Amino acid sequence: MKLLLGGRFDLFRQSEEDRIANTETKQSGNDFSPRVGIVYQPIQPISLYASYSRSFTPTLGTGFGGDVFQPERGTQYEIGVKADLNDKLSATLALYDLTRSNVLTEDTRPDVPPGQFSIQVGEQKSRGVELTFQGEILPGWNIIAGYAYIDAKVTRDNTLPVGLRFRAVPENTFNLWTSYEFQRGSLQGFGAGVGLFFVGER
Repeated sequence: MKLLLGGRFDLFRQSEEDRIANTETKQSGNDFSPRVGIVYQPIQPISLYASYSRSFTPTLGTGFGGDVFQPERGTQYEIGVKADLNDKLSATLALYDLTRSNVLTEDTRPDVPPGQFSIQVGEQKSRGVELTFQGEILPGWNIIAGYAYIDAKVTRDNTLPVGLRFRAVPENTFNLWTSYEFQRGSLQGFGAGVGLFFVGER
């Protein structure tokens, strides 16, 4: 069994000067983002793993009343399995759940002028499955193949409907890359490759 422990500390500062209004706005923040992972091998070719991590992204600006925005946070859980099919081929299957919180959305409170201010009550979720296969099929012939299913939706917002898919995130993606390198003869060491990348409707 293997254990991974990590952490990241973020610190940011920003100042903005409005020379017309003769005002200056300052904003700063910091936070600690942990990361924990564990790997267990029930048998030598099989590795089971699970991980938990958080992320930190500054959100610049102020809301109604002049309060500065809090950083956007991300929380991700992931589990998976890696199988060594032989000494040159392996496959990996992963499932993940990612939540973004403190997302900006329109401030629709009755005392706030409509369409002029934002508030941090939005939330978005991305869940998915990723499958990859890679290795050497025959001497000199390598392949990398992958498929991903992504269910990325709005889960809380003041203006966007709950369940709306992210605009630029496809539900299905697939890639296939293969290359061959000559192992003997006058062309030994020379190789060529070709790849295909498919992106579903978005």
